[in-house]
Amino acid sequence: MLTMEKVLTQMLEYLRESLPLLRAPEGDLRREYFILFYARLLELIDAALRLTGQTRDWAPTNVLLRSALECSVDLCNLAQKPGYEYVIRAMMLENRSALFHFKTQPAYDELVEIYGQERVQQMGAQAEREFKQTLRRASEYFPILNGSSRNLSVLNRFRIAGQEKRYQTEYTLLSMVTHNDMTVLALQNELDLQGNVDAYADERAWEQCMRFMVDAIKYKTQLFGLDKELIQACLGCLEMVLQKQERKKKEHKE
Repeated sequence: MLTMEKVLTQMLEYLRESLPLLRAPEGDLRREYFILFYARLLELIDAALRLTGQTRDWAPTNVLLRSALECSVDLCNLAQKPGYEYVIRAMMLENRSALFHFKTQPAYDELVEIYGQERVQQMGAQAEREFKQTLRRASEYFPILNGSSRNLSVLNRFRIAGQEKRYQTEYTLLSMVTHNDMTVLALQNELDLQGNVDAYADERAWEQCMRFMVDAIKYKTQLFGLDKELIQACLGCLEMVLQKQERKKKEHKE
């Protein structure tokens, strides 16, 4: 296992060990959602680290990294933007409402079989009311939503976080790889001809995982307070990386 991979794996374990210490007061949706997204982010990072270096195809790792980036942005908003819990809640209720309204939904026929057509319609109406109420509340905090479900987009979540440029660059590139964009495939072929495509892909994935974890610690600190032991442990891991980089610089000069 390479030094960077070891460091990231160890940092991930430190973050996981700290997860059970997070507690949300009853009814505190903001912190409850944060804990769920925090745990989700760690799982996505773990999967990406395990997959990195195992395949020459960028897409599988990039699918995980793109989801991790979305998760990281939601963590940022939960930590820094009061009322963002209503945005999360609205997205959840929109998906729930769709289950009862669209026959194309995978679970629709099963719901009708279990509850009957009339009960499913009642459940759908209740879910839609809850969704509209929550979306209105979310729009009070974030006027960009304007009471429209169409505005519950990934782009607007980046905008709320003040990270629209990151959406246009990092997120867009991850999406291009995920959706088999020919430009990216051509770039991959060009790098492959130069013989360094694997190293480039691995380093990029490691760098992103590192940033996700550092940001997660920052957001957790903002919402739950300082965890000195976690920060000290992670700083020790980062010091290993810096020391190795310094050694490489010296060897290159010599």
